[in-house]
Amino acid sequence: MTKLKSLKPFIPAYSFATLILIGSSIPTDRLNRLQRQIPIMRILLSDFVIHFFAFAILVILLGIGYIKANKPKFWWAKAAAASLFVGVLVEVIQLFLPYRSFSTGDLGVDIIGIIAALVPFVVINEIDGK
Repeated sequence: MTKLKSLKPFIPAYSFATLILIGSSIPTDRLNRLQRQIPIMRILLSDFVIHFFAFAILVILLGIGYIKANKPKFWWAKAAAASLFVGVLVEVIQLFLPYRSFSTGDLGVDIIGIIAALVPFVVINEIDGK
């Protein structure tokens, strides 16, 4: 029971990571159609924006999980590594899908999103003394 209790702070992050994996495994036909029909969607639903925000949110959710779980040493590095693992997993899965493809560019944007969210998150938490 204590093992399950220690996972509780990470439920939002695990749930969000699952959504990322599911979303990255579906065909992009509808997304492409929506991008063509509504011009602003070309920007809002662009690959860059989706990857950036998905991994920024994921690393913050993991960071919150670590903070709620009494923040072990190097919690920020663990949150970044777990987020990057999900990014790599997404791309590896896409290698085997005929309608998707592996992209180092997507991994690069994942890393940018992770860093862009994690740096201010760490600074704010260090200032607050949490």
